[in-house]
Amino acid sequence: MRAQMNPHFIFNTLNAIQQLISESEKEKALNYLSKFSKLIRLVLQKSDKQSNSIEVELSMLSYYLELEALRFVNKFTYHFDVALNINKESTFIPSMLLQPYVENAVIHGLLNKTSPGHLEIKLEDIDNRIVCTIVDNGIGRRNSSLINQAKLKHHESLGMKVTEERIHMIENSTHQRVEIDIIDLEDSQGNATGTKVMIKIPIEL
Repeated sequence: MRAQMNPHFIFNTLNAIQQLISESEKEKALNYLSKFSKLIRLVLQKSDKQSNSIEVELSMLSYYLELEALRFVNKFTYHFDVALNINKESTFIPSMLLQPYVENAVIHGLLNKTSPGHLEIKLEDIDNRIVCTIVDNGIGRRNSSLINQAKLKHHESLGMKVTEERIHMIENSTHQRVEIDIIDLEDSQGNATGTKVMIKIPIEL
């Protein structure tokens, strides 16, 4: 499951810390390193578990987004919205299931925008399922694909591949379906305005 954390993210984070040190930005480097170490500690401690509490999963996502926001200054903002009827400490979801979708929203949707972007992560309890909605106002999947083609990037995200395999395993072992819906957002003229991902997880998992 640790493979779901993109190795490029780890490499780029270490490079960013090194850059801050070389620029004598010691305080910023220490802050960056502190957040990075907390994230890695959580991943090492929790990612081998089949499931984690929503509180733990959101902590990992929060550290990841903080680090990316520090690395890409003024590129995007983010917000978590957890419904009041969800007990974050006692409600469990599959470990790191959300992380690759959040990473995709940042890397492929928001960072390619010419203006600041925003990411919204919402969790609700609907019909005994945790429904996680990840919405970005980025450039959209089609535009992102065109950029990747221009850069000759055709590799499949390892994190997404691992996630898809895990979902199949969960469904086979529990006989319950984890639903993933990906919606391309557009304005009235058909221009891309972002992407919405809805992940529906039975609470019994």
